[in-house]
Amino acid sequence: MLRKTWWIRTHAVYERAEAERRKKRIKVLKSLDKPLVERMANGLKAAIALMDAKKYADAREFVADFLEKNPKHAAGHALLIRIHGRLGEAGLSEHLFNYCRRAGMDCNDIYCAMVDVYASCGEFQKALEIIVEAARKGMDDVRSYINFMSGLYSHAKYREMEVFYLAIPRKYRETPAIKVKYADALRKLKRYGEAVEIATLAMGMRGTLGDKTIAKIIIAYSEMERGNPAKAYEVLNEVYERISMREDGGANFRFFPRLLCGMAFACRDGGIPQPDQTIDHWRGMLETILGEGRGKASDVVDALKCLPCIPAPAARQAVI
Repeated sequence: MLRKTWWIRTHAVYERAEAERRKKRIKVLKSLDKPLVERMANGLKAAIALMDAKKYADAREFVADFLEKNPKHAAGHALLIRIHGRLGEAGLSEHLFNYCRRAGMDCNDIYCAMVDVYASCGEFQKALEIIVEAARKGMDDVRSYINFMSGLYSHAKYREMEVFYLAIPRKYRETPAIKVKYADALRKLKRYGEAVEIATLAMGMRGTLGDKTIAKIIIAYSEMERGNPAKAYEVLNEVYERISMREDGGANFRFFPRLLCGMAFACRDGGIPQPDQTIDHWRGMLETILGEGRGKASDVVDALKCLPCIPAPAARQAVI
């Protein structure tokens, strides 16, 4: 009994000492890694921002420099795979994808990136083969399904989107990002009631600000098509007021072009008055968006054309 008690006490002391040593090691590692992690994250964020602005050549140079300093950074290689795809360099994407698999960087990120490359250039069979291969290796990822649906959307294959949506594994199908993609396909198929229902369901799920924003935009655009521009403006204005509180006024928000165009269309179709200052502000932002190549160019041009059709407030009309 005494020997057992002694062993328990000694073991407890050893465990406490080992726990303290582990804490010290983790603290030292964190202090050493923190600047490196921050540099890596900031580097990739800058490249992603360039991609959102469709400055793919600049993004490629940025990521290439980043990878010279961090040659085993799988997420960096995955981003470069996507960039090559956006530049129409699918062959380089394939080469880099195969290199990553040989070099021990076989992970979800590179499979998602390769699906994005094939889907964006319309090679849907190859994209499906990558999804199947990733699933077989236990590396399937909701982003692969999102990228595949985005590719179908960009090629106006809305019915195929619905078929693919129904074939997605349930654990991924029941996510807000997938739901909003499906809702947007339903809107394009002019099934506005279903689109609003699915988008509303997505808004109630736990998701990102981007997921919730695009869900509201889908609802608003569907309401416009159903002849309810006032309802559409109410939904869009709520989003606009929220993101305009950001430091950049919301201008760099990924879905800002679509949001601003929708507000202009809703005001025109619904005869919703706006003061001159607001119209001038919108015009300046739309011209900037068009110049930067962001958003759908035809929608931005149409939004600029519709600004003169938006009525002035009643007080100004009375003065005129």
